[in-house]
Amino acid sequence: MTKVGDANRDEAMARVDRNADERWKEAADKVGRVLARFRPSFTSEDILIALEEEGFSTHENRALGPVMRRLVSDGIIEKFEPDQFEKCKRPSRNSGVTRRWRSRIYGG
Repeated sequence: MTKVGDANRDEAMARVDRNADERWKEAADKVGRVLARFRPSFTSEDILIALEEEGFSTHENRALGPVMRRLVSDGIIEKFEPDQFEKCKRPSRNSGVTRRWRSRIYGG
C-alpha cells in the first residue's frame, strides 16, 4: 500500500472509531478478549454475532476494524502467517470472506 493509501485507511478507521457508540466499542472489546481467552482462533464476524446475540448493534460494522487493531496492539490476537480467511456465516455478507485471527492468550 502507498503512503497515501495508508493515510487514507488510517483516517477512515479513526473516523468510524470516533463515530461508533462507546458502549458498543466496549462490548466488542470485551467479547474479543473473551473469545481470545477461550478459543485458539476466531473471526471478527464471531464478535459481531456474539454482540448481536447480546442485543448490541451499530450502524457501521466497520467500527470493528479499530477494535481489532486495538486487540492486536494489546497483544491479544495476531494474524496467521500465512493469512487465513474463511467465508462469512451471515447471509448479509453474501458469502464474503473474513480474516481468521490467532489468539495470543488462549487458555487451552
